[in-house]
Amino acid sequence: DGLISYGAPEGQFMMPPGFPNVSLNDSTYDGAHERRRPMLSGGLGQLTDGVVGQDDFLLTRQYHVWPGYDYLGWRNDSLGGPGHVEMDFLFDRRNFTSMKVHSNNMFSRGVKIFSSVSCWFKPRPVADWEAEPVAFKTVLDDRNPSARYVTVPLERRAAKSIRCRFHFADFWMMFSEISFQSAAGPSASGAPDYSNTPVLIGCLVTIILLLVIVIVFILWCQYVCKVLEKAPRRILNEEVTVRLSSCSDTIILQTPPVPPRSGHAPSDPAHTDPHYERVFLLDPQYQNPAALRSKLPELSQSAEASACGGGYAEPDVTQCTPHQCFHSNAPHYAETDIVRLQGVTGSNMYAVPALTVDSLTRKDISAAEFPRQQLIFREKLGEGQFGEVHLCEAEGLPEFLGEGSPLPEGDGHSVLVAVKQLRADATSQAR
Repeated sequence: DGLISYGAPEGQFMMPPGFPNVSLNDSTYDGAHERRRPMLSGGLGQLTDGVVGQDDFLLTRQYHVWPGYDYLGWRNDSLGGPGHVEMDFLFDRRNFTSMKVHSNNMFSRGVKIFSSVSCWFKPRPVADWEAEPVAFKTVLDDRNPSARYVTVPLERRAAKSIRCRFHFADFWMMFSEISFQSAAGPSASGAPDYSNTPVLIGCLVTIILLLVIVIVFILWCQYVCKVLEKAPRRILNEEVTVRLSSCSDTIILQTPPVPPRSGHAPSDPAHTDPHYERVFLLDPQYQNPAALRSKLPELSQSAEASACGGGYAEPDVTQCTPHQCFHSNAPHYAETDIVRLQGVTGSNMYAVPALTVDSLTRKDISAAEFPRQQLIFREKLGEGQFGEVHLCEAEGLPEFLGEGSPLPEGDGHSVLVAVKQLRADATSQAR
């Protein structure tokens, strides 16, 4: 019951003296026939067709076939001298009680039933054969030449494969039918198959390890991104624009002095002051700050409040002198952003002009571009909606300003300046 396939050596050719030649091969076998080693494997044939051979193996139950058609037989000395025939049977998992083998016993022609048989069992296809076989010895009969069934008890062993080794009792051994009896039980139908359990466990462990690696990689990327955001962003050449205002625009820096790169201590007492304060007037003609201040219009209280809040300061045109006042029908605003920044050197306030024409003198104060390679960035002072402000050292600033620069030439010291940098995503209007 439940037999899927069987494998055995191919049947042989018998030439009895005084009788026709007998072909004892399995002519209906539907499996593979190996040529190197005459073996049958992976199929079913005459041993499971339900046709039982007669007592005389030369006779057949079918017409127009050759003598010995119903039997599969082997000669004792033709299999390399092992003295036995080994056959494998493959089933779905069952609980076996017995095996019945129909064998010829015409001893007058050198044919007898097998003398003994040993059967090994395999519970799973990937498992090894069990070490303890089921052995059975038959009672030989030299008086009755009739063919017979030999029943071999299998002790209710559960397995998917059975390997039986039949030992010769004479020169020839012939089988016409083999069948198995199996009883239904828990091991036959409900036994779990654990053959794939190691493979499934390995797959699950691999998937878990891959998930852990992906999670660690994501967390590491997030950490690196946070560190890069906190670090000062490298200033690229195409992102930096230094504009030096002239005339009435004044840059005031209040910060501790930066030690010179040459390593020599300054001899000037002014350099020993812990507070570094310089006023750079970029106009060739020095003007008194008090005089410039007197020319500026006074602001109303509302304008002062708005200036303190970081907005635009609207001048009070009623307090202006005639040559300072603007047309009444065209209000003007000082386009200067008042920015308060908190940096390492303390709290500083910067006035960033946005005009290219001086509102007092009507002079063209278009900004000139300072070479980017002569800037040394010291620290980031702060950032706003459209960009960032950095504290930098400008090398060669007096030479760049040319003749009439208020800065001393040839002292070899760099000048501290504030550089405003637009963001990469700034709009054209912001630029």
